[in-house]
Amino acid sequence: MRMIVQGQARDKSGIRDKYRVRHIGRILLLLSTLLLLTGGCGGNDDNRDEFPQVRPLPCPIVVNASGWRDFDDLVTRIAGGRDVTRDDLVDLAESPSFAVWSASFPSGGAPNQTRITNWLAKAFADEIGIEHKHKMNSEQRDFSRSYLWSRDRRDLINQRLHELDDGLWCELDKRLRRWVPADDLPDTVRIEVLPSRPELRYYENHIFIDSGVIAAGNNSQLLGQLTALAYRNLAVPVGPGPLASSGTAAIASLFKSLAYEGVASWLEDIPNTIFAPEHPVLGSVQLVPEDFWDTSIRSLASLDRHLPAVLEDPDGDTEAVAEIVEGAVSAGLINRGGWCMASTIVAVLGEERLLEVAHSVPEFVAAYQEATRNNAKPLPPRHEVPGAYQRAMPPFSPGTWDGLLPLLEEYFSRTGDLDQ
Repeated sequence: MRMIVQGQARDKSGIRDKYRVRHIGRILLLLSTLLLLTGGCGGNDDNRDEFPQVRPLPCPIVVNASGWRDFDDLVTRIAGGRDVTRDDLVDLAESPSFAVWSASFPSGGAPNQTRITNWLAKAFADEIGIEHKHKMNSEQRDFSRSYLWSRDRRDLINQRLHELDDGLWCELDKRLRRWVPADDLPDTVRIEVLPSRPELRYYENHIFIDSGVIAAGNNSQLLGQLTALAYRNLAVPVGPGPLASSGTAAIASLFKSLAYEGVASWLEDIPNTIFAPEHPVLGSVQLVPEDFWDTSIRSLASLDRHLPAVLEDPDGDTEAVAEIVEGAVSAGLINRGGWCMASTIVAVLGEERLLEVAHSVPEFVAAYQEATRNNAKPLPPRHEVPGAYQRAMPPFSPGTWDGLLPLLEEYFSRTGDLDQ
């Protein structure tokens, strides 16, 4: 089981149509697939009365923590020795918050009321006297462990929810308005907090937050993750990835992934993600920022060496392009390299510059080139003074740059990002 950060992307017409899944258990594949897509429709929300506003806020965010509150009440009853039956579990599984969460899954794999009830029954079998008739399968085990993690940290979860209510949700709104274009941002973002598996999920203007993730991380980290989740699902154009493309399109898609994933991973500061080591899933997440820099510096230098041979006619040697792109992806360049490129832009040119280029692939790559043009080549020793890694990020050589920027400008001006 892995933490799953899930969401939607959109095609040119604004329809969300695919699933993006990113795993934080292996956090390179966390935000490397920690975002590949879910179905549904986005855009401005015309159904604002469908779900009650549980927490009125002075900003266009609606927070519904009733799923968590109902779970908390159930656990309190169990802890107090009060009789709890399977019917009580059914009532929780049928509550509106769980129903909305269930609807965020593809139709064939949606967790229905019966499955949710069974997961709860497996978790609390001993407490409510339900006999273990069968060994738990992996899905039941995942949810059971996650429910019990939230059960044992109710005070911490309630404390952090109180802190979020006290101004942090509106701070999230400010960040969304800063990084997501106004035309792409829904009128109202609805947040559902409930116990589930370790995940953050975006679906049809709803953000679903597992209560256990709130306890395992911290609120500052959570705001960054939610901003990145919304950016990926609302601001990033959907389309085939570099491995599903060929020739010119494969090169363009590789740099599109580097640019957009770079901004998103910078927003959540992915290499510095920290979770409580006791968490049954997320506790295994241990990232070393220096590893990101080491990999990125070497992989970008390698990409720079190999690109000149194919830039003159990428569509005439698709096999060579495929080999270069596959090598970059397998080296982890998209996840690590995107974050390092964005971090270098911010360190040298400032956050405002990153914001300016956050929705254009050629401008992002040009900003990176500008930020690194005076850099030295040698890789610095680990744990060097702050800024040493940014100063070691390699600029593209003239042999690459003179062909790469025109290719990206021509390709994206011809196709438009939304067709990608």
